[in-house]
Amino acid sequence: MAVASYYLGPGRVPQPGRDGDSVDETSLLELEVREDGGLRLFCGRASDMVGGGRVAFEALIAGLTLRVLLAAAEVIASTRYGGSWDLGMSVTNLRGCRSYLMHGTFGFRSLDVPYSADSYEQVIRVDGEVLTARPLSALESLYERLHRGLSGGAKAIPEMVANIST
Repeated sequence: MAVASYYLGPGRVPQPGRDGDSVDETSLLELEVREDGGLRLFCGRASDMVGGGRVAFEALIAGLTLRVLLAAAEVIASTRYGGSWDLGMSVTNLRGCRSYLMHGTFGFRSLDVPYSADSYEQVIRVDGEVLTARPLSALESLYERLHRGLSGGAKAIPEMVANIST
C-alpha cells in the first residue's frame, strides 16, 4: 500500500498539475508500506534554491524521518513483532547545500561551509523495543552525522522535531 501526493501518478510517474503545468520532483511525497512490514518514504524536496544559494531543509528531513520511525513503531505495536529493525536513510543532491536553519537566522555567510558530498547514507540496526520507547534516539543515530555536516548542530535535533508527537 502506498499513499502519495497528488502529483505522483500510477507507476510512480510524475503527472502534471491541474493547470497542466509540468511537475518537478519537489512536489512529490510518497509513503509505502510493504507486505513484509517494510516502510519507505520518498520526498522530492530535501534541498532547494533559497536566497541565491542551495539549502538543505534539516527540519523537513529530520521530521519526515521521525514520522517514518513512528510509523514503524505502529507496525511493531500492531503486529507484536519483537525483533530488530534495519533502518536506513539516504538524502541525495546535497553537494553545495548550506543549512536552511542557519540561513533563516543569519543569511548566507562566509563561515557556512557547503556540504561537500553528493549524498548522505546511514544504516543502523535497532531493537523494536528501543524504536517504540525512544524513537528520537533512533533518529539521532540515523541523522546526527548529516545534521553536524549541515548546521554544526545549530539547533538540537529534539528541538527541531519537538512539535511532532512521539
